[in-house]
Amino acid sequence: MSLSLFLNWIIGPILMFILAITFLRDYPGSMTGVILIGLARCITMVIVWNDLGGGSREYGATLIALDSIFQVFTYSFYAWLFIAKKLGVDYKRNTSVAFTATGNNFELAIAVAIAVFGINSPQAFAGVIGPLIEVPVLILLANVSLYLKKKYY
Repeated sequence: MSLSLFLNWIIGPILMFILAITFLRDYPGSMTGVILIGLARCITMVIVWNDLGGGSREYGATLIALDSIFQVFTYSFYAWLFIAKKLGVDYKRNTSVAFTATGNNFELAIAVAIAVFGINSPQAFAGVIGPLIEVPVLILLANVSLYLKKKYY
C-alpha cells in the first residue's frame, strides 16, 4: 500500500512534470494540460486495472479510498507548485485550476482545463488526448504482464 501511494503521489506527478517540460517545452499550453492530467489520478480505473491484473478486490478498494483522500489534499498543492511556481503561470488569474480540480478522474481535469483555458486551448487538447493514449497503452501492458505471468510462473 505504501509503495502504491508513493508511486501515485510522489513519483507519478514528478514524472509527468518532467515529461511535460522535456517534450513540450516550446508548447506551454500543452505542457500545462499534460501536467493537469498527470496530477489527476483516475481512481475509478483502479477497479479495472485491478481486475485485469487479477488483484485483490479488498486491496483495490482500500487503495481507491486512500487515493481519494490524497487527491483532495494534494491536487491543488501540486497544481500550484508545478504550474504556478515552476512554469510561472499567472496563478491569481488561474486559481480555479488548482482549487476546482480536486476530483478523482481525468474527466474533471479535462473540464477544468476547458473551463479555465477554453475549449480550443492546447491545455484542453492535451487533457483529452492524454487519457485516449494512456488507456490503450495500459491495457496492452496489462495483457503483456498477464502473458508473461502465464509463461514464466
